[in-house]
Amino acid sequence: MTSRTRRYTLCLLGTTVVIGCFLVPPRRLSSTAMGYLSAVSPVQRLLARASRTVASGLGRVLPARDDRGENDLPPAAELIEQLARERAYRHEYERRLEALGDFVRHRDSLDACQPEPVAEAEIIGRGAGPDGDVVFIDRGGRHGVRDRMVIVAGQSVVGSIYATGPTVSAALLPTSIGSRFAGLLIPGGAPDAEPEPGIVVGQGDGTMKMKYITRRRPEVGDQVVTDGRDGTVPKYLLIGQVAQVRREPGQLVYDVTVAPVRDLNRLVTVIVAVPTTTREEFPELE
Repeated sequence: MTSRTRRYTLCLLGTTVVIGCFLVPPRRLSSTAMGYLSAVSPVQRLLARASRTVASGLGRVLPARDDRGENDLPPAAELIEQLARERAYRHEYERRLEALGDFVRHRDSLDACQPEPVAEAEIIGRGAGPDGDVVFIDRGGRHGVRDRMVIVAGQSVVGSIYATGPTVSAALLPTSIGSRFAGLLIPGGAPDAEPEPGIVVGQGDGTMKMKYITRRRPEVGDQVVTDGRDGTVPKYLLIGQVAQVRREPGQLVYDVTVAPVRDLNRLVTVIVAVPTTTREEFPELE
């Protein structure tokens, strides 16, 4: 029985005793008094039973009290801790909601720039042109292949079409001297840093150079992807990764060497692709 129930029980029993005292004459309990009590005992019995019934009902209806005090409120320290937890939950919810929004925007941006396949082609030969190493594919103008389209292997750009015939095309490798792409340097060690635009040109020795990088020192292993600013190359295709970084004393521009992530000499099949965006959606190169 809780303290609240005991209190009501004592009140009702006390009331019963008081009523009984008023009914009993204020003198010693003589035989006459006992007879009087016997006469009123049915009423006393009914009052006692009623008090117990009421006390039991109140005990089931009224909530039990604890030892916290009269106001039934938790301590201030517990309230402060609960408030801190709720604020932390709200902050985490807002952070995840913001991250979800960033993911949706990035996904939409990627979807808008994904390459549109034109034809699947097989590499049927290799050679050297006036601008550098080239590969020949078994798809040409009759298959929708046009100059300045790119050839893709997986998510990597591995060449650009620079000459087409009816059924054969020639593609310049990214490492050839005449190759040129608008690129983005993706900082691997600083995920919050903005990608830095530059121009990736072939060196003719199996590597590429990325020019006009000045904001931060690139790290070996940083990825370089296509920028797509010219509207002819799909955006976010992998060109290569940083292999070497140098800067001469007094120079503001880094000398960045980029190596392809695929062995271009072992390519067998490629995809001829165009971007799904248009040239007007990208700013002109300076």
